[in-house]
Amino acid sequence: MLLNYLKIAIRNLLKKRGYSIINILGLAIGLMSVGLITLHLEHEYSFDKFHVNKDRIYKVTLERIYPTHATFYDINPADSIVNE
Repeated sequence: MLLNYLKIAIRNLLKKRGYSIINILGLAIGLMSVGLITLHLEHEYSFDKFHVNKDRIYKVTLERIYPTHATFYDINPADSIVNE
C-alpha cells in the first residue's frame, strides 16, 4: 500500500514539475526560516543563565526628556555616573 502511494506521488511530481518545484521550495524556505528563528531565540535567551541569582538581574536605562519627545538609552554615558 505504501509503495502505491509512493508511485502516485512520484508520478504527480513528474507530471506537474513547475507546481511541484514551487511547493517544495516554499516548504524548504519556510522550514529554514523557522529553524533560523528558533536558533536566534535560543541564543538570545541563553544569556545570564550561569548566574546564581539570575532572576535578580536588572538593566539600567537612561531617559532623556526633550521639549518635543523623550528618548530611552540602554547605555548610560560615563559623565552621568557620579563617583562619591
